[in-house]
Amino acid sequence: METNITPSHDKIEMPRAQKLERKYSKADVHFHHKNYAQQGSNPQELLDAMDCMHMEYTVLSPIPTNLLVQCGSCEAADHHPKPLTPKQMASVEKLWNGGTWSEALWNEFNPATGSTSLDIHDVPNYYISDMKIRQSFQVDEKVYGELIKKDGPLYYNTMVDDQTAEAFRALKDHDKPRFDPMVTGLPLGDMRSSELLLDKVRRNKGVFTGVGEITVYKEWVQEKVGISLQADLQSRACALIKLMNTCGVIGMPVVLHCDVDVMPWDRKFNGPAHFENICSFMRSTECKNTTIIWAHAGGLGKYSRIRDGHLDLLEKVLSDPNMNHVFFDLSWDTVARQLTMDKDEKLADPAKINQLVTLLERFPTRFLFGSDSLSPNSVAIWQGTELAYDAVFKLLKLDTANAIKKGNYERLIVGARRKVRLYEKYCVDYAGLAIDIRQDNGRPAEVQWAVREAIKDAVAYGLAQRAHDLDPKQPAPTKEHQARLVSLEDLRTIATKVLLPKEVPWEKTHNFQPYLNRAPKL
Repeated sequence: METNITPSHDKIEMPRAQKLERKYSKADVHFHHKNYAQQGSNPQELLDAMDCMHMEYTVLSPIPTNLLVQCGSCEAADHHPKPLTPKQMASVEKLWNGGTWSEALWNEFNPATGSTSLDIHDVPNYYISDMKIRQSFQVDEKVYGELIKKDGPLYYNTMVDDQTAEAFRALKDHDKPRFDPMVTGLPLGDMRSSELLLDKVRRNKGVFTGVGEITVYKEWVQEKVGISLQADLQSRACALIKLMNTCGVIGMPVVLHCDVDVMPWDRKFNGPAHFENICSFMRSTECKNTTIIWAHAGGLGKYSRIRDGHLDLLEKVLSDPNMNHVFFDLSWDTVARQLTMDKDEKLADPAKINQLVTLLERFPTRFLFGSDSLSPNSVAIWQGTELAYDAVFKLLKLDTANAIKKGNYERLIVGARRKVRLYEKYCVDYAGLAIDIRQDNGRPAEVQWAVREAIKDAVAYGLAQRAHDLDPKQPAPTKEHQARLVSLEDLRTIATKVLLPKEVPWEKTHNFQPYLNRAPKL
């Protein structure tokens, strides 16, 4: 598929919600339509609820980590004689992580016939199986350790983004502008995560707006995922840094989950454990051109809870000119309670509410509303976070409330769509070729060097053309630049085709010769 590198004087048709009746007053920048078992609603099934809530836009952020329902032993899957022995029965019971089992259900279970794990009572779809703990904001260290060992681990499911793209494409054209699909299935410990993102964008043109929610540190979850698959802000930050830089080039905003602190029993007295590191990360050169939305009001968690002075830390970020690209979402009902209620979460705390209102009024362009609703099955559940902030919104100036509820979403998320579409139009196929090439493809070293230079030159042309399309005051790339580009088809033939005997396509491609002539003798 050839990238269009011809200068475009036409506008990419971007259906905008201005065509809709202007009755909507909010947007959701942090919404998970699927849970940790990929159960939930497709976009079409969200529209009535969105209308009911007067919600114009929402992101679609699938959970990228599946909860593994562990097999007790392979013996359970064998064709074993009946009746089951006690050992076999125990093995099958363990298969369902404590779910209620019967021999009849075991015999019936077959997804191909419509009988799924849903037919087994209490099969978990969340990483905390103990509902009492899940619904509480406190946990004992010993209980925490026991549940980490008892409950199933999490593993990355990189297919979630293709599922989101397929569901988005199934929407009617006039409904698509209400959704912003986000890429989440990216193992952040993998240096190829940036390439994986690029491939997802290339294969799903016209779909994705941004990336996230992606996670660095997250209470509980980080203990459930293999450490080599995760990023941190120190020894395993390389892949994440490059991913953020890649998002900046494409124009994709990033919703980033990074707990600001650790669990209570691991805390020190010198402030939240991760605050300085996340700030250094966001200030870095690699991140400065990327719109970062730090989730949960700056990394608050259910158990790694707020400390006194948290809003002062947010103000420090918001006042730093080197972090003008950093924003915050007000997502998750448990975060709303920490910011507006007493420590026992029983009564509203007027002092806390007023402090938050003061901060929001001072920086009205830097906060976005998000529900962090997880595969909700009712409007009441989806609206929980918004209602938890009701006292705050009532005290805000109308312009500030409107900006947080929808205006900032339109500017940062809806506004990113055109940037991404133009990157797809001009750049992504050339950039994607670079990730298709085997480093051991057998081409002469000079040819490999020249291919890389030709690709970078084509992408540079595309980025310049995008900049001009977005702002006609920016200079358009020259005709001379366009004329020297090697076509994508020719580059693919040179770099990735399975060659016939004595076939040397790099000698027959006229536009490739200048790049080849400049190649150093390697």
